[in-house]
Order: sequence, then structure tokens, then C-alpha cells
Amino acid sequence: MKIIIAALLGLALCGTAQGEMGGDDINAFCATYHGTSDKEMDVGAAMCFGYTSGVVDTPLNNVCFPDWVNLSLITFTFKKYLSDHPELHHLNARTLAHDAFEEYFPCGKLFENRGA
Repeated sequence: MKIIIAALLGLALCGTAQGEMGGDDINAFCATYHGTSDKEMDVGAAMCFGYTSGVVDTPLNNVCFPDWVNLSLITFTFKKYLSDHPELHHLNARTLAHDAFEEYFPCGKLFENRGA
């Protein structure tokens, strides 16, 4: 139940605040994310998952998610991007999410070498 409430809150933050959450805030939430199968997922991890879900459900320019990618993998890519780019944490969370997804899931050259 705690996970559902936090995920809904994350969706609400993404949908109504349009990414006004800061990069440091979302990074703190995502740092605790270890996957959706963890029944003891803390509120921060659920916030990260919920926020990512909300961003994915909005139109994203130059981002193409392949059919085989699930929300858990998308959340992990966001977490990795935040970890790899601490110098960008001054940006808002929405901008960071879009930049992360554009880097990992660009339209056009989408996974040409997958399985090679």
C-alpha cells in the first residue's frame, strides 16, 4: 500500500508540478531504487518509480522506447543518468528525465546492434 501511495504521489508531482522537483531531490529518491520486485521498497524508491512513470506517460520529443523495455528498466536508466551526471543536479527533474531518456532511448538509431 505504501508503494502505491508513493507512486501516485510521484505521478501527481510529475503531472501537476511539471517537473518542478529539483535534481538533487529526485536523485535522493532514485538512489534508493533497486527494482519493483522489492516488497520493502521505501517511499523514496517508490517516488522515483512513480515520477519516472509519470514522465514516460507524457509526450517526449526525440525519445523512442522499444517494445521490450519495461518501466523498471527505464527507471534504472534514469537512476544511472542521475548518478553519472551530478553536475546537472541543479536542473529540474523533468529536464533531467527527458535528457536521460533522450540519451538512452534516442529515436532513429535505436539499438541497431542489440543482440550482436
